[in-house]
Amino acid sequence: MATFVRTMEEVAAVMAYEAFPGVRVEKPSGMNVGFLREPMTGDAMRVLRGFRTGTDDFHVAGREIYWLCRVRQSDSEFTNARFEKAAGVQATFRGMNTVSRLAAKYGEQR
Repeated sequence: MATFVRTMEEVAAVMAYEAFPGVRVEKPSGMNVGFLREPMTGDAMRVLRGFRTGTDDFHVAGREIYWLCRVRQSDSEFTNARFEKAAGVQATFRGMNTVSRLAAKYGEQR
């Protein structure tokens, strides 16, 4: 599994970014962010669009993929492994709750 490091400024930007303006997320666990080494190519973007359903939606900004999951993730057909294999990229996904806790914890230590 690949790990992609971000600075505190980048984590703060992820937290502030509105990937789905006007969409109310019922459960905070339904919003996830995938961290990439570099921005996706057009081919990888097309693969990601193929994973969109009424349950799952995606938005890409720079080196991040925002994933809105309207059901429990275990009930979604999208998985990181399927995406990585189909798109030929590596990504690590974390729930926005986790990213928020990291931002709060490490932002205080600065």
